Amino acid sequence: MNMKRNINIILLLLTVVLVFATTFNVIKKNEIENTMIDEKEKVKQLQRENENLQNLSDESEENTFEKDVEWFVTKIYTLENRKKLYEEIKDSATDDVLTGLFGDDLPPDENQGEVHSIDRNISDLEVYGKYKDESHYKAIVTLNLTFDHKDKTDNAFTIVQVDLTKKENTWLIDNFEEYAKGGRK
Repeated sequence: MNMKRNINIILLLLTVVLVFATTFNVIKKNEIENTMIDEKEKVKQLQRENENLQNLSDESEENTFEKDVEWFVTKIYTLENRKKLYEEIKDSATDDVLTGLFGDDLPPDENQGEVHSIDRNISDLEVYGKYKDESHYKAIVTLNLTFDHKDKTDNAFTIVQVDLTKKENTWLIDNFEEYAKGGRK
């Protein structure tokens, strides 16, 4: 009987140890599965962020010059106040371009462009650009320019060349040339 009792105690102890081991393994397995799920979510989130950053990087690399040229040309043709125009574009262009646009007296006179006479609007602006080399970018811009004065409206198809040059890690517009306006040179 003693032996039977010892066997029962051993079996009871083995059962308790197996129950604890099984419970411990189940708890650990659940913790590991939860950790794996969390880690997979983190990986997915990082992949989405990386994809978004890559898309943003691709957009900024592809569109920077086109957007800059579009901004510059739009300012040139739509801002009537020459002083305000000068203030907005002076950091984006070389002195030669500014002199070509405004004359030798820079900045333009405060009263220049105060009289409103013609409304100018741009439509169908297209920028066609490419790198000439590592420090030169050339763009040809086509646009339709509309002039409104009182009850009269005139349209002019315009072609402009805009060149950018990299000087000390800064890109500046170093040439702005209008080739055709309304079919005339």
